[in-house]
Amino acid sequence: HLYRYYWSSGNRLKDFELDFVTGGGIIWLSVQPNDWKEAASDAYLPIIDELCGVVKELAPAQVMITVGHEPDRHCTICDIHPEETFGTIQDYNAMGKNFRNRFAENRVRNVVWIMNFAGTQDPVMFQKIVIPMWAGDGVVEWLFFNQFQLGGHMDQGGGPLVGGVERTYSNFETYSAPGHNFKAVPWGLGAWAINHKNEHC
Repeated sequence: HLYRYYWSSGNRLKDFELDFVTGGGIIWLSVQPNDWKEAASDAYLPIIDELCGVVKELAPAQVMITVGHEPDRHCTICDIHPEETFGTIQDYNAMGKNFRNRFAENRVRNVVWIMNFAGTQDPVMFQKIVIPMWAGDGVVEWLFFNQFQLGGHMDQGGGPLVGGVERTYSNFETYSAPGHNFKAVPWGLGAWAINHKNEHC
């Protein structure tokens, strides 16, 4: 069983969530800084330290962590949601490195690093955004992507939900290569939703 928790500074897990972990459940902490450059700086270290403490307290349970979910729709070169831009690809990569380095300095041993993409379907945009955002082979331990059917049309593609999943899945398979070896790690569907009755999806 997997439970996703959208963590931010000041948040503590509730008793039922702690019980879920001690009972053998897997918790996924999703962290979403809205200023990647700031989150890549030393000024953000107290918040990262706070997250380190949350994860350490859950040991020996392994804790999945995403730093910046759906980065392919929040970077400056993505024009789908310009009002939700958090930084450049370089800012995103520096942010991830800042988190990982701080976790290592704090000797947090029970973290599992995952990446959760928005499900970019267009092959050109996939190569332009997703590939350079990959944190690195041997760094990413799980790959998740999201897929939503919005307004009767798939984001970035149109058509039924299954078609969007297939296009995204195909991109990760087609463009997997050394340096961004997507096929070397397990995959999961992070979130999904439809806007039609089941027979239309």
